[in-house]
This record gives sequence, C-alpha cells and structure tokens, in this order.
Amino acid sequence: MKKLSVLLVIAVLVGMLAACAPAATPEPEEPTEAVPTQVAAEPTAVPPTAEPEKQMRVAVIFNTTIKDGGYAQDGYNALMALKDKYNLDVSYQESVNDATVKDVLRSYAAEGYDLVYAHELYFTDAVNEVAAEFPDVKFGVSGYKADYPNVVALDSTNWQGAYLAGVVAGLMTKTNKVAMVTVSQSPTAYRMVNAMYSGAQLYNPDAEIIHLFTGSFDDVVKGKEMATAAIAGGADIVYGNCGMGTAGVIEAAKDAGVYAIGSVVDRNPLAPELVLTSNILDNGRYLTLAVEGLINGDLEWGKTYVLGVKEGVEYLAPFNAAVPQDVIDKVELATQDMIDGKVETPANENYLWLLE
Repeated sequence: MKKLSVLLVIAVLVGMLAACAPAATPEPEEPTEAVPTQVAAEPTAVPPTAEPEKQMRVAVIFNTTIKDGGYAQDGYNALMALKDKYNLDVSYQESVNDATVKDVLRSYAAEGYDLVYAHELYFTDAVNEVAAEFPDVKFGVSGYKADYPNVVALDSTNWQGAYLAGVVAGLMTKTNKVAMVTVSQSPTAYRMVNAMYSGAQLYNPDAEIIHLFTGSFDDVVKGKEMATAAIAGGADIVYGNCGMGTAGVIEAAKDAGVYAIGSVVDRNPLAPELVLTSNILDNGRYLTLAVEGLINGDLEWGKTYVLGVKEGVEYLAPFNAAVPQDVIDKVELATQDMIDGKVETPANENYLWLLE
C-alpha cells in the first residue's frame, strides 16, 4: 500500500513538470505559390491604321487599235506589264485621231492622272499644247520634242533600223529594186526612206528604192495595193512600215512569191519563208522609261530622249534561212559602225537620190 502511494506521488510530479514545459514550436509549412487576383489588363494603345499607299494613275492614248500587231499593241503590252508590276491604276483610249486627241488629253489631265502619255509621234504638238494648260500634270509622248518642264519625249531615231534593213535588201535583191511602203511622205518618212537607201547602197551601188505611202495606219488593203504595184514595177523585196498596212504588204509578197521585210515587231510568222527579217522597234520601252522614271525620280522632264541601235531600241529580228552568212556578217559590221557613230543621220527634206 505504501509502494502504491509512492508511485502516485511520482506520477503527479511528472504531470506537473510536463504542464510547466514550454510548448514545442511547430515546423513551418512549405510556402505555397500565391495565386494572383484576376485584374483587368491596362488597354494596349492601338497604332492608327496606316493610310493605304496611293496608286499611281497612268493614262495612255493610242492612235490605232491595240490589236494592230505592231506599234500600239507593243505599247499596250508594256502598259499592262507596268500595271501588274507597280499596281498602277491605268486607263487607255485607242484609235484616237488628230481631231480628238487634245480633248482626250485634257479630259485625262482634268481627272487628276499622274501621267498622261500619248503613244504616237504625230501627237507630239498636241501633247505640248495641252501640257501648257496643266503645269501640275506630267505628260509623256513617244515623240520628238518636250517644250515644257512637265513633258518628256521619248523616241527612237526612226531610221537606224531602216538603215540595217536596207543593207539586207541591197544584198538580197536580184532586180536592184526595193519597195518601201510607209504611212506618209513626212520628214520622218523621208528620213526612213533615205536611211534604207543608204543601207542598200553600202554594198550595192545599183540598188534603188521605190517609195509608196498609204495615208493611214489602219489600211491593210491599201498596204497590199501599194506593194502589189511596186512588185509589178520590178521590186523583188518589199518593206512595210505602215501600221496595220504592213500585214497587207507581206500579203502582197506572199501572192507574188517575193521577199519581204517587216517592221516594229517580228513579222516572220506572217510568211516564215519570205520575211527575211524585221526592223524591230521596241517602243514599249518608251512607256516603261516614262513610268519608272516618274516612280524613281530619275527621268529628266522637259527633255527629249532619242534611242536607237546603241540603246537596244532598234535592231533586226532573227534572219530566216534564206539569208546567207556573208550577208549576216556584213549586217553585223554595219551595226557596229552604227554603234560607233560612223553612220550619218540622213536628210529628211527630200529623197537622198534627188539631193545628190
């Protein structure tokens, strides 16, 4: 009994000691990642919508149909290529005549086109007259003068390619008579005829040129009639440089079985065995130079640019199989003389054989 009392006293003393001991410090818990409260984001500043780039507006005037297979079609093709390349806003009018060209030019200028371009040599005076009325509009012409600081004129020599065609004709003719059918008897036409005559005379002093003109860029029938008459007069090579009439000239050559020389574009497909070559005039380059010059700012306005064999604007198309190598070699020599400036510009006031 005494032993039990002692045990009870010990138990009580242990309990009292435990009660007096300081409480144990709990182990800290791993911190948990705070979840941010959803807060409305500050509005982001939206930059103003950029102004769409303004399309350049280009209007082109042709004096004949754009399906003439030559000069106008070349210019039209260049316009469409430029439209796609530079995203241009374009307009054009075809078959515009001398009586209406000024009205068409004024209409385009008044509508605010950036460039109003007349793709025709004989529209040169009209372009300069109208340009004086619209000094803030740029005008271009495939022509021979720029009288105002808002005009640029781009033209070929209109004779260097004819000179090379004359070399071919003079070497290939058997009758020494070559017919040349143009649109008119203008100073430009005289220069082309005299160039062909000079080229033919270079290697054939007996060569003669028969010059006929249709009076129209669109008359295929007249072109054929003129060439047929020349062939009846002894010409065994006919050269056509008369717009759509050139096709008529080549048709006459086919009927008579004589050789032909084409112009502006390669006319070989019209008569592959008879078209010896063609005097190429890359006139689409004029419009390309005008448009790209306006875009790049590297074209001098108020200036006339004259381009020829050296610049690659005038050249002969590939020869057909009838042209022998010795003729080709002589044409290459004449071409180099042209590039070197050894060929004089022909007279344009009358036929050279009448001036000699």
